[in-house]
Amino acid sequence: MCSLVCLVGAASPVFGVELDSLELEAPGRLRAVLPGDFDGDGRNDLGVAYLTGQTPLTERKIGVFWQNEDGSYTFGTDSVFDIPDSVALLDSSAIGFTRDRILLLDYEGIDAVFFENRAPTPLARLVDVESVVFHGESDDVTHFELDPPLFDGNQLFVPQWGKLAVLECDGSGMWSQAQVRIPQQAYYLAGPLRHSFRISDQSLQVALTTPLYESGDVDGDGRKDLLVHRDENLFVYLRRSDGGFDEWPTAAAHFPLRSDEEKENDSARLSMVLGDIDGDGVIDVAANKLSGGMRAMQGATSVFLGIGDGSFTEKPVWSLEDSGYASSLSLVDADSEPGKELIIPNAKIGLFELSRIALSGSISLEIRTFKAGRGMDDEAESSFDFDVLLDYSGGAQLLSPDPLYEDFDGDGLDDLLLSRGDALFELYRGTKSGFDMSAPIASVSAPVSRSLRALPGASGVGSVAVIFYPFDEKRTHTLRVIRSKAKGDRLP
Repeated sequence: MCSLVCLVGAASPVFGVELDSLELEAPGRLRAVLPGDFDGDGRNDLGVAYLTGQTPLTERKIGVFWQNEDGSYTFGTDSVFDIPDSVALLDSSAIGFTRDRILLLDYEGIDAVFFENRAPTPLARLVDVESVVFHGESDDVTHFELDPPLFDGNQLFVPQWGKLAVLECDGSGMWSQAQVRIPQQAYYLAGPLRHSFRISDQSLQVALTTPLYESGDVDGDGRKDLLVHRDENLFVYLRRSDGGFDEWPTAAAHFPLRSDEEKENDSARLSMVLGDIDGDGVIDVAANKLSGGMRAMQGATSVFLGIGDGSFTEKPVWSLEDSGYASSLSLVDADSEPGKELIIPNAKIGLFELSRIALSGSISLEIRTFKAGRGMDDEAESSFDFDVLLDYSGGAQLLSPDPLYEDFDGDGLDDLLLSRGDALFELYRGTKSGFDMSAPIASVSAPVSRSLRALPGASGVGSVAVIFYPFDEKRTHTLRVIRSKAKGDRLP
């Protein structure tokens, strides 16, 4: 049923660091990875949702790769259980308990499964709460993949029609429930991308877009507030001293990013990232607009600082406009100093450039870093060719994953993990002055996929990257774990 741990490769160690790729084989077609410490041993296990059989006899199952003391993984045949027909979405979290558990969401509430002696306990209803989720698909299952998670400490945010249900656990299994209402008829669904769900047994598919919601301190009182952003608007719900929220937003900010023409034609894509950019402990906003077509693509990024009362600067404290695909913003800790760095990758796009990309399989990528108080240099700090994997089977699609910014070497600074072509990952070291792009500190051979995510490492150890291949017929059962290790250390 399961083959375990094939050491795929390690190369180019610099600064005493190497990358290794562990290959795990699941007993079915992988659809989601659900990380967590499910047995309470302090190690990160990998729950997996997978499919067996073919339509109409498809079976939806969940199992666990248990992490052993030596760092290897063992698939627990006794950990497997069936996903109930009504379940549409999955996640994993401790949600107020001492151990992580698998969480299953249907249209009436949330069920939980935890493990005793690495075997699943019977499905138990965690809380009754209505949501926007419809009946589950008989031949698929969707992972929340919210970033940050839907679960914040002992609080749970459940998307509903035009509002969010806020549930809080008191530690004894008792839940209190309240709603916060979202202006503008905002319909919520878990995840930043489009998802489709089947309504009952009809053939109609409904796609819902998701305004993102996050938590962070907006007013400097040390409590995590709730922020919801949709389009050009950011709604702020300040957390009260009793831990709850008011029903309606306590503050709202509007960032006029689009022109009247762009609004009328819906010709600009907007996104935001939230975080403490200037190091004052209060959430700030980096807003991005991508406009124009292939002939004249333009990216514009603006930074608005939080004032400390739930509001933001009326005008941006810093702005950058550049031709090309200047999007996919990230906030990282590159220097361990107060305030995060805003990373702005930019790929030049145009008709000539698209032809070059198709022929060479690479994109010219520039990386700029904005730091509050330091600003940004006029020239990009890094410029290099970023090898990509293109699929032309259904029109040109980019199969290479986005860069990952995580602390992979465990030194407290975020590093940069890039895919290079169709079978190589390279790790670039984060330093107090930014990313050192002169040469990778490590590399590893592994097929690439868009399904790539970073997971925190065990205590005192760098992050790991987990990758699987839901759309590759040859590798639908394969899960890879990419991690760093000190040069000379042996991994199983």
